[in-house]
Amino acid sequence: MIGLFKETASGTKSNRAERSKIMDLAQARKIDAVLVTELSRWGRSTQDLLDTLNKLSGWKVSVVVMSGMTFELDTPHGCMMATMLAGIAQFERDLISERVKSGLAAARARRKN
Repeated sequence: MIGLFKETASGTKSNRAERSKIMDLAQARKIDAVLVTELSRWGRSTQDLLDTLNKLSGWKVSVVVMSGMTFELDTPHGCMMATMLAGIAQFERDLISERVKSGLAAARARRKN
């Protein structure tokens, strides 16, 4: 089966409709692989990303990133790469959040002056 799923929900949400559809297909053994544009698009929380990658691995579904990286969590190399990249994705999300909060605080301070 080949399908195209475009997620519009925030990457910070663990319950996203399109990703849930893919997970259901994977659990039902209707797909063998998931191709994502970026690993950080699949999940921004390290724990969420690793949880879903582990579930997919348990169902023998590969995750392939468009850069060509494949995450086979049943290998030490694949697990290490997924963990590192998941941490980087969460770090990016946290930095963005911090910048937004800082910008909002600065805007509020300017309005008071």
